[in-house]
Order: sequence, then C-alpha cells, then structure tokens
Amino acid sequence: MAWPTVVVDTTDMDAAGDNPGNARAAIKQMADNVNSIKDSRNAAGGIAPLDAGSLLPTSNLPTVPGNKGGTGHTAYTVGDIFYANTTSTLAKLGPGASGTVLTSNGPGAAPSYQAAGGGLTSGTRMSFNQTSAPIGWTKDTTAALNDSIMRIVTGSVGSGGSTAFSTFNGQTSVGATTLSIAQMPSHTHGLNGYNSGGNTPQRNTVGPFNGSLVSATETTTAQGGGGSHTHSITTNIKYNDFIIAQKD
Repeated sequence: MAWPTVVVDTTDMDAAGDNPGNARAAIKQMADNVNSIKDSRNAAGGIAPLDAGSLLPTSNLPTVPGNKGGTGHTAYTVGDIFYANTTSTLAKLGPGASGTVLTSNGPGAAPSYQAAGGGLTSGTRMSFNQTSAPIGWTKDTTAALNDSIMRIVTGSVGSGGSTAFSTFNGQTSVGATTLSIAQMPSHTHGLNGYNSGGNTPQRNTVGPFNGSLVSATETTTAQGGGGSHTHSITTNIKYNDFIIAQKD
C-alpha cells in the first residue's frame, strides 16, 4: 500500500478567525487520507493491526523461510528436529523409536534414527541373553538352532550333531551292556568232590585235587546270571539360554 501523499492545508484550520469554507476542502482531504489508511488495514501490503498490548498479533506474523533465519514451518511434534534438506530450506525429522540414535548417512543424505549398534553393519549376527531381539535386530528362529549348544572354532563356522542339548543333559545312566567272557576279570570258583571211600563232602579250589573223585569229570559251581548292567552318569550341566539375532 502507498501511504496517502496529498498534503492537507491547515492554514484555515488553526485560528478562531479562519474561514470555515476555505477549511472544508482541507478537512475533506484529511478524512480521505484517514479512510485510505483504514481501508488498507489487514490488507496485503497494508497496515497490521495491534493487539491490546499494542503489539502485532502472532496470527499476523508471517512464516519466515529457512533462508531468512526462520524454519518455514508453523506446526511441530514433540521431539522434532530440523535439518537442511536443500541449500535454502529446512525439513523436520520426527522422533525415533525409544533407544535409537540419530545417525548421519553421509554428505547429501538426510539423517535418520537407527538402533544403537556400535557401528555394526547390516547382517551382523550376534548372541543375546534375552528372549526378544533388541531394536534394530531380528531374531533367528531357524528350527535347527533350537536346543543346541555353542562351539568355539578357529576356522570356518559350521554345525553338526543330532542330539538335542536337553536330551543329553537329561541322561542319568548309560545303556545296558552284557559282558562277554573276554571282558570278565580272571577269577576262580570252589569245586565239590567226594572221597572214594565214603560220602563225606570235600571242598577244594580249582586245581590239583588231593582225593579221588567219584566221577572222572567234575565242574565248578555256577556263578552269575548272564544279565546286563548299567552305570550311572551325571550330565546336568549348568547353562544359560541365548538367542541369535541379525542386525537389520
């Protein structure tokens, strides 16, 4: 808006003896100037209104762009941060998930919130002593991994075995085995015989017999039942469960 530039002549308006008729045109011009100012209020390029404190109402403040010292935005979410998305504007980045960290993605790229992984790259696999994978990781639920134990190797990693850890850890004895003669320790048994002149029993050990036996062929008394036996075993190893997760 251009402010009124018509000069108001007050010559006939400042003394009691002034001619009212001559002042009339000047008064009319003054009124026209005031009306022009009034009509420009709230108009583009016009005069801004003032609030009760003689201040410019915030609703009448313009949105200041980023390249003029402002943000270019008028609404925000708690946790928003700004970053330059061009050389002259600012963009808002909303708050990340709990526990994530603000991460630079390199020159020319917008920043982002990512899981705190200590610089570990996507695809890194680690074990965690917790049921759920941490933020930014995915739990591996492959069936072959369940109920197995970890082995440390110095070469390439692999897997093997078929017995579940809980099965092995629940054993209390080994399988029953029947001993063969070759597996028995050397031992002797008593032999019952009779003198040739009577029925009085005479006991001796296997070996030379001091009397005459009634029968030419005698055997030792039988010992053992030929059954199997077991051995107790304790495999109740103390353990803690871990999961394997891969970084997203």
